[in-house]
Order: sequence, then C-alpha cells, then structure tokens
Amino acid sequence: MQAMSAENEGRVIIPRMRPSCSQCQRSKKRCDREKPRCSACVRYGRECIYTSTVGTVETDQAPITLAPSQSPSKAAQENEDSFPVVFFLDSVLFQRSLSRLPELELSLGDPLLNYIGHNASDRAFVGKYFTTIHPAIPFLSKRGFKERVLNPLAPQRPANTLLVASMKLLATPLEDEGPRCGAYYAIKNSLLEAEHSCVLELRILQAIILVAVYEIGHSIYPAAYLTVGYCIRYGAALGIHRAVEQYSEETFSITESEERRRSWWTILVLDRFISLGSADRAFLTPDPSSSSLLPIDDTIWEENGETDAPVRRLFEPPTTSMGRFSLTAQAAVLLGRVFRSIHDFPVSEDFWQNDVKVLDNTLVALTNVSLEEGRFRGIAVCSPSTICYR
Repeated sequence: MQAMSAENEGRVIIPRMRPSCSQCQRSKKRCDREKPRCSACVRYGRECIYTSTVGTVETDQAPITLAPSQSPSKAAQENEDSFPVVFFLDSVLFQRSLSRLPELELSLGDPLLNYIGHNASDRAFVGKYFTTIHPAIPFLSKRGFKERVLNPLAPQRPANTLLVASMKLLATPLEDEGPRCGAYYAIKNSLLEAEHSCVLELRILQAIILVAVYEIGHSIYPAAYLTVGYCIRYGAALGIHRAVEQYSEETFSITESEERRRSWWTILVLDRFISLGSADRAFLTPDPSSSSLLPIDDTIWEENGETDAPVRRLFEPPTTSMGRFSLTAQAAVLLGRVFRSIHDFPVSEDFWQNDVKVLDNTLVALTNVSLEEGRFRGIAVCSPSTICYR
C-alpha cells in the first residue's frame, strides 16, 4: 500500500464530471453525455471534450493522467547538457574549438510512428508528394532522399522519420476531422520535442518548411505566420543562408550545397508570400545580394547527382534555361521590392517613378520568360508567373 501511495504521489488524476461536452455546449445541441464520446460527436466525427467547472478537461481518452516525468523527455534532458551553447554565444570560438555540432538523440512518440507506417505499401504517398507538391517547391533532392531516407539499408534517423511524416501530411487527402488533425498535432509536438532535444539538422528544417506550406495552404493562422519565422531562425542557425553566396561549401558536396541553397530560397519565397495580405509588416529575411546564387535548372537537379551545372546569379536577366524554381526565386525577390516601393517613403517623386518603371519592366520580362518556360516544359500552372501577376 505504501509503495502504491508513493507511486501515485507524482501523478495527477483528473476527475470526471457530468456536464455536456464542449462541442454540444458551443453548438447548443442536446448532449447524451455518453463516455468516452457522446452520440453527436460520434455522428459528426469530431473530438469529444468534457470540461469541468474547475477548469480541468476530460477527453475521449480514458483514463487521463498527467505524469510529471513525461515532459520533457529523458533524451531532451540529457541533450541539454550535451549541446555546446558556445555555438550561439561565440561562433568564432566554436569554429576554432569544436567546428561541428554533436549528433544528439531525438525520441519520437508512437502517434507519429504509427502515422507514417512501416511497410512499403504505406509509402505510396512519397510518389504522390514528388509528383504533386515537389514540382512547385523542389528543395528536396529526390535522389538523395531515396538513397539516404528511404533506403532500408540506411540507418533509421528520427529526423528523416519526421520529414517523411511531414511529406505524408501534405500528400494525403484530409480526413473528416479537417486540417487540424491528429497527424498535424503529432508532427508539431515532435518538432517541439526536437527543439527541446537541442537537435539542429537540415532534415528537421525541411520538415518545418513542409509544415509551414501545409499551414499556409489550409489557412491555419497565426501558426502559419509563426512557423515561417521559425524556418528563418532555424535555417540561420544551420547557416544555410550562406549557401546562396557560395557555390560549394567546405563540408558539403555539390548536391548537399544545392539542397541547402534551395531550402533557403524556399524559406524566402514563403516569407514574401506570407506577407501578401500584410505588406506593412517587415520581412524577416533580407533581400539577397545581386550576386546571390540562384537554384540550378530543375531538370539537371532531378536527373543528375554531383554533375556541375551552369551557375546563375540574381543580377542575370531571366531565361527559360534557368528553370522554374530559379524564376520563382527571382519573382519572390521582385515581390519584396514591390512591397517596399508601395510602403516606404520615397526619397523623391522622380526617384520613385523611376523605381516603379524599372520594377514594371523587370516584372513584364520575367512574366514573359515564365510563360515561355511553362509552354516549353508543358507546365499548366507556373509559379513564377503567378507571383508576378500578384
């Protein structure tokens, strides 16, 4: 008895009440108060939550107990002591002494693991992702993904698992519960666990990017706006913003550098796009320099591995040989300049008029090239021209 009492001291048992569920209260419908779910919630396929008068919450999961040991995870607590804080406090000292971050452990919950499945038949969504989502935001290396993530002989890394789950979330049709589904919250919770575990990896960033795309597509605000900001900070911590300034980085292959570069351009596009309805808010990513490297041609990116491709820079005039994603990146930069032209106080009227004329001519040229590129490659909806017409 004493042992049982000691064990229960660290747990909080939430009492069960008998009011109507919150869904029926909100809709002012009759509730039969059945447990774990009332008949109305079962019929409409919604989550059934009972709230007591003292502010405790009872859901359809029974029994509900809160264990203090469950948050944060043991791995997260151990990683706190392993992460070198000098990485943020003094980057120069970090490069001289450690030069690279340690590989830290990340624990993923059962809801996320059950969501992605383990059989080959459960991976049909991967092909759907690369045929529907990937052409618009081709920041993942398809070849690298198959060799390093889907390869059964490759080590199973939690960061890869989280990326796969985010891909499935985007590529799978929504169920009756809507966009704020259990899988969405499982991925968000896993990203929070990765943050608590002090894990900084490119695959985690790419998972965050896909979650941001999902939230924007389903108008999940303010989460979408905040997630884009999270992408920017996380990417800056990884240093991928430097990939747009140099073709090959010392510790990365050509393909890896291109993937990092494309990830940063995707973040910049999202940052500009998320501000379409609120251009008075400042962009979180600065405009790249005129010598910044653009993504290589998408066809070369998809078909070749370490093959060198023609280097294109932002100051070069747009051509169809640049590829759709490169043109999309240029359109996003122009979109930012249009916003500034509208909202910034001009130095003089003549200066403003000249700036507007230059922007208009550039947008027209980019639109024509984008339309030609779309006809040449058989693309029905071309993202660069869509941004230009905005």
